[in-house]
Amino acid sequence: MPTGIGTAIVGSLVGAGASKLLNKGSQNAADDANRAAADAATTTAQISKDQYKDWQTDFLPLQHDLVTEAKKAGSAYEYDRAAELAQGDVTQAFGRAKADLSSRLASFGVDPSSGKYAATLGRLGLAEAAAGAGAMNKARDAVTDKAWAKKADVYALGKGIPGQATAG
Repeated sequence: MPTGIGTAIVGSLVGAGASKLLNKGSQNAADDANRAAADAATTTAQISKDQYKDWQTDFLPLQHDLVTEAKKAGSAYEYDRAAELAQGDVTQAFGRAKADLSSRLASFGVDPSSGKYAATLGRLGLAEAAAGAGAMNKARDAVTDKAWAKKADVYALGKGIPGQATAG
């Protein structure tokens, strides 16, 4: 066997052995990377499962409650209740005003059975009726606005739109 061929064979064998060692090291690194990626995927999947469980137990029932309440917003009951409260405030304020007016008229010596007394209290009664109607209408408008806002907010929540976007 000539020396050149022997050297080539030895060199080829050494090269093959070195290549095999390098490939084994690369394979180990690839296996480590694959294990790390699989571990990360498992961890991410577990986090997602935990978050989904939290959403199902805590947030889904709350979401159902919000949707139910939003659907009720603007009901006849809410309009009636707001109007009653507004009228009650007006009645209370004018009741105090009538008592004060009666006291003042009495201090001026105006007879409660006189026409002037009745006319003065009558004007106050008309003012009370007008104020009551205005307050009830304003209260009903507020119910409409609040109902619309509730429904828009719940809709945005369901669509994943930030609350700041619906505020505009």
